[in-house]
Amino acid sequence: MRRPIVHLLLGSALFAAIPDRPAQADILGFGDFSNFTINHPDSGSAPSPVSGGIELTTNSVDEFRSIFYDTPQSVSQFTASFTYQAIDGNAGNASQGATFVLLNATTYGSSGPSTVGGGGGEGTDIYGYSGMSHSVGVSLELNTATATGMFTNGAVGGGSTPTAPVNLLSGDPINVTLTYNGTELQATLTDATTSQSYSATYLVNLPGSLGSTVYVGFGAMSGENTYDQQNFTNFQYTTSVVPEPASAALGWTAVGIAATFALARRRFTRPSRVRP
Repeated sequence: MRRPIVHLLLGSALFAAIPDRPAQADILGFGDFSNFTINHPDSGSAPSPVSGGIELTTNSVDEFRSIFYDTPQSVSQFTASFTYQAIDGNAGNASQGATFVLLNATTYGSSGPSTVGGGGGEGTDIYGYSGMSHSVGVSLELNTATATGMFTNGAVGGGSTPTAPVNLLSGDPINVTLTYNGTELQATLTDATTSQSYSATYLVNLPGSLGSTVYVGFGAMSGENTYDQQNFTNFQYTTSVVPEPASAALGWTAVGIAATFALARRRFTRPSRVRP
């Protein structure tokens, strides 16, 4: 009677110890920008590399630009993550800030993602996003009370919520994670210095709104009288939702227990041999 119990414990431990395989990122960093399209219609300094990423706005006024990965990505389920940092940011004009953007690949397919917001400078472009048709964007707004919201088709308007206790104007690196499970888009902002966090969840049918594949990228805008250097680093986009390690371990434990019980049942239901 002891051996099946031992088998049960060993089997459960074995399966629980098997690590969940990490999903392979479809977009892993910015590299040398060779796989990206950078849109820079303003007269400011061109976007430049920073360690692990890009300085999209460069500490000058009235800058509006964007960057998109050139290969369309699936949008049925995904996890996107990056670090955002506004350096020398000043609360002021309501257009300054940035947006994580998903663009319909068919709409922009002929020319690739060669687009940037309104393109008319401060007051026309907002967060580097306004004017982008067939799109969904999550904003990072550098207003007096920094805020975030989800918008569609480049139509930036009401509906944003303050990111407190996270302050996007603190100068701290802000780790941003966006996870979409097919129904809900969850945005989490975490201050890498203070560890304070903010989360929001949006109900949205991304494939229904954008199609099965999208261009993935960012828009950014500095204000009329403000100097906002906006950096994006550690960018990853993975076309799957990575399960939590704890839930993955529990799943493997359950499989181990079920398999071990099946083996034990076979052992005890095996017909006994009759000696001649």
